[in-house]
Amino acid sequence: MTASPNRLPIVLVAAALLAALGLGCEEPKPGTPVTFDNVCAAEFDPTMEKGLNVTKKVTIEGYVGAPRSMLKVCSDTCDFDLFSEPGNKGKRVNADVPVGDGKNQIERLPKNFTDKDLKLHTKNGKVVGVGSKVRITGGRAPAGGKREACALWQVSLIEAL
Repeated sequence: MTASPNRLPIVLVAAALLAALGLGCEEPKPGTPVTFDNVCAAEFDPTMEKGLNVTKKVTIEGYVGAPRSMLKVCSDTCDFDLFSEPGNKGKRVNADVPVGDGKNQIERLPKNFTDKDLKLHTKNGKVVGVGSKVRITGGRAPAGGKREACALWQVSLIEAL
């Protein structure tokens, strides 16, 4: 069944409104649970399927770390380090997050920033910063040969714990 010519504009406007409001959009889902001990394992490396790079989505819990440098260039994404222990201690995974002030985003850092300027918006709209315990979901970036450090990119879900 197709919409009559008179109803077509109404259907299109309703669909556009639903999309703009985020209604009907699916919430980001968690990935495969990992720990700091196995997040860099080869089993989570991206794979090539039909000529496309397929990222494996993983979920990890840790503590938001302070930026390692006061000089950080962010475009449409910005990164931070997630640590296994509070106080920038333990194992580390870098996470690349979309910039913005919406859910599952990181606020743009000012030119001269401090630890207090690092603000992550969670899936529920809560704002957390350095030292907060979070659970993040993103695609595992290639780990390289040593597998001592790896990163998450395309972070799509940030949950405060």
